[in-house]
Amino acid sequence: MRWWILLLLFLLCGCIHHSEPVWDEVPTAQHLLERVAANSERYSSLDTAASVALTTGSKYFSSQQFLLLQKPNHLRTDVLSGFGQLLLQMASDGETLSVFLNTTVPGRFFRGPASYENLYRFIRVPL
Repeated sequence: MRWWILLLLFLLCGCIHHSEPVWDEVPTAQHLLERVAANSERYSSLDTAASVALTTGSKYFSSQQFLLLQKPNHLRTDVLSGFGQLLLQMASDGETLSVFLNTTVPGRFFRGPASYENLYRFIRVPL
């Protein structure tokens, strides 16, 4: 009899449904920035990967992107094509920005001061 009760409890535990947390509302950009600022002392680096798909007009682009940031001012990013070929590699130590563009044959290498303007030339995202 004891085995039947244990078996029944075991089977019932498999039926438990864990609900996913639901956001009542999407956090605002200001709220997210405040949380980042509050946690900024806890972290010294960020290492992340992303898959990006972009459709512009009738053209479709996909890429994998890898980003490594380290306080106070170090940056490295790699952008790969959908086939895994290196398209762009960028690194900065806070003073010098080095960029390798592998979109032409042969690839091109750029080096210059790590300024907002030089960074914007390659990422085209306002910071």
